[in-house]
Amino acid sequence: ALPICEELCNLLTSASSHKLLVLAGPFVEGTGDLVLQDGCFTLQHLLQRLTNKIESSAGPSAKLILTVSCPDFGGWKDCSLREHNIHDFIELKFNPPCILPEMEGLQEFTEYLSESLEPPSPFELLEPPSTVGFLKLYKPCCYIPP
Repeated sequence: ALPICEELCNLLTSASSHKLLVLAGPFVEGTGDLVLQDGCFTLQHLLQRLTNKIESSAGPSAKLILTVSCPDFGGWKDCSLREHNIHDFIELKFNPPCILPEMEGLQEFTEYLSESLEPPSPFELLEPPSTVGFLKLYKPCCYIPP
């Protein structure tokens, strides 16, 4: 078995009922299989682990909610979960849309920061010239006359 399958079992047996599985890395272009050092991880691997979780769980328990972030192509895009009897026990969400909370006051806060953290002009940082009308050049220097 792939080490990722063992880690997936650990995730599924942890106490929390809300779980997040992020599959990232190189994928096989046509199938969407995750390419690992020891082989490929496929949708079938995931479904097999979920089925094992259901079969091994004794008695009714809280419904497991598993959110999976995965490639949106290949087997992951066209996954037919109707043929698997897991919906009564596990709620699967594949690539749900990102929902950002309302951030009241964020705009005002960023405006405040941008005003108070505005860097001074580079000309304000320069020392005033000690002599008027005379150009002092120090080496190394590149002076390009206007």
